Amino acid sequence: MSTQRPLPPIDAPAAPEHLEALRQHERALPPVPTVAMACVLVGAALAQVVCLLIAEENLRVLHHQFTVDMQMGKGPLAPAQLSGWESTSIKLGAFVQPAMPWVQNMGALFLYFISKTFSATARARRWFRRAFLTLGGLGLAVALLPMRDEYQSWGMVAAAVGAIVAGLMLCAPSAPEP
Repeated sequence: MSTQRPLPPIDAPAAPEHLEALRQHERALPPVPTVAMACVLVGAALAQVVCLLIAEENLRVLHHQFTVDMQMGKGPLAPAQLSGWESTSIKLGAFVQPAMPWVQNMGALFLYFISKTFSATARARRWFRRAFLTLGGLGLAVALLPMRDEYQSWGMVAAAVGAIVAGLMLCAPSAPEP
């Protein structure tokens, strides 16, 4: 049983100007939350930069603790035997790893400015939202690949989460209930 009251019948036809005003009001979207999106994306980029700096420092420290014989595989550390999937994922991670921070940050910056400029309609917001969510999903997928240092993965996760949150900020408001 419905608890909503039925609407009273309209006695007089509505004027076309009133109908057009109602249509314009229905299509109106709130402005894009540019300041909040900028704060999220800048925070994510800073977190990624900090993680990458920590990773580089860790790699320098770890690199200097091994002797030349150990680094060449002649010392007490034998190279690990890897399966086909592990070997492939390590090769893919080494190929994608240097470019991914640039792709994430430049992609988020580009999408931010484009969405700020062109997301006046619900359809455009839906496309920009999908683009941000795709960028975040790509970042999370690459973060799962084995990296030289775990901090690099955490930096990519931070940038990916920032892109996902920015994409969720672009959601169009739902239709108001009568």
